[in-house]
Amino acid sequence: MITRYVSRALPIIGLLGLATVLGGCNGGASEAEASKAAPKGIFLSTGDCAENGFADFDTCSKGITAAIKDHDSNAPTYDSLRACEASEGPNRCERTLSDTYRRRLFAFLVLGGAKPDGRSLYIEIGKQGYTDNKKAEYLDSDLSLTFSKGAAETLAANVLKKAKKSSFGKKGSG
Repeated sequence: MITRYVSRALPIIGLLGLATVLGGCNGGASEAEASKAAPKGIFLSTGDCAENGFADFDTCSKGITAAIKDHDSNAPTYDSLRACEASEGPNRCERTLSDTYRRRLFAFLVLGGAKPDGRSLYIEIGKQGYTDNKKAEYLDSDLSLTFSKGAAETLAANVLKKAKKSSFGKKGSG
């Protein structure tokens, strides 16, 4: 009689063990899938991120710290302000501690979730959104992103500024 119960219980125990193993692996989801599901937002500072209710201050801080490291490691550098502005555009460059110039950091992409991360964001000539160092573009019309009011206003002011400069500088109109 005991052998009958044991033989019926073994498949059930095996299924429970498999479920436990898969549960420990995030349901079989890869780390990339988990990061895609994590909330994403664009902010001007840690305070801007936390005040918008996107995440707690610690998560926002970790994301922005990662974005600053990204900026320090990956932003292109130039020997002169003139060379930087020729590539990046007027008022889109900053001086570094080593007396070189690099593209100016405008905002931060913060990736929430279990492992907060972040990316540095820039405003490029001819683009309608922020771009990161890998040339991915982030538009304020993207409903999967949380945009702070300040980040949206900064983007709008700089995109409009580019459009106004280019339309006033054209010859032959009229």
